[in-house]
Amino acid sequence: MRVLAAALESVPYTFDELPLHELTGIAGYQRQLDEYWVQCIVRDFAWSRFKPVTVSWRDDGFFIIDGQHRVEAARRLGYGKWKIPVVVYIGLTEGQEAKLFVELNRDQKRPNKRQELSAALAYNDPEAVAIKQIVEGCGYRLNLGTGRNVGGRTIGSVGTLMMIHSWGAGTLQRTLQALADAYGVNAEPSGQMIHGLASFISRYRTLYDHDVLVRKMRDETAAAVEAQGTSIKRMFGGTVWDGTGRYILKLYNTKLRTTRLPEWNEMRQRGSGRKAGVKARRE
Repeated sequence: MRVLAAALESVPYTFDELPLHELTGIAGYQRQLDEYWVQCIVRDFAWSRFKPVTVSWRDDGFFIIDGQHRVEAARRLGYGKWKIPVVVYIGLTEGQEAKLFVELNRDQKRPNKRQELSAALAYNDPEAVAIKQIVEGCGYRLNLGTGRNVGGRTIGSVGTLMMIHSWGAGTLQRTLQALADAYGVNAEPSGQMIHGLASFISRYRTLYDHDVLVRKMRDETAAAVEAQGTSIKRMFGGTVWDGTGRYILKLYNTKLRTTRLPEWNEMRQRGSGRKAGVKARRE
């Protein structure tokens, strides 16, 4: 068993065997059951490869922290009354369970970014909490479910949010605020749009003017900006968000003279190779 986070090392646990049917609960931070993965386990099932299932004892039963796909496969094969190897944790809070779930899955079937952030929020991880606060502060909500927009005002591109937040310097907050001011918060911005705009803001963070940027972005729909970004990527290579950032620069510089921003290749993301000039004044 891998070394767990220091915060969990003092929590008592024991190795045991339990009847499969006694594992009655699935914790709320778990990923949704992957039917394809269950079928793969059923097809190649062998007790010799059945690793212990990690569970948490609560007053109302044993809750599965890690191993739900193995348990479901065994049930479908008729092993409901069989005893299976388990690692039983006693006295965990739900936040500790969520943290243990993430730790156990880092080297296995890794949770997707939505599941990872959801679990991190359950144990109040500072970075996860900061991302949530930024998103909500700009008028959006995190969509941590499995589908796209769940009623407007949501963002589901969690991996993109996590990456941009790691850039520092307030880039995520500036990006989401610009999107909200330009297009409103009732439509879910795509990962391409968020990443492309963040690339622009990161490159020109000391040079661009927020109000000018918002006004220029309103001249075209988000879908049109994304389409132009994709076209630029096809013509010049690079990534689609790089192409989107380049097109946002083109929009920004349209009809500007004295406050035009430098060309894309003259600047370096998250820090310029040249001295940053005075912030562009409003046109």
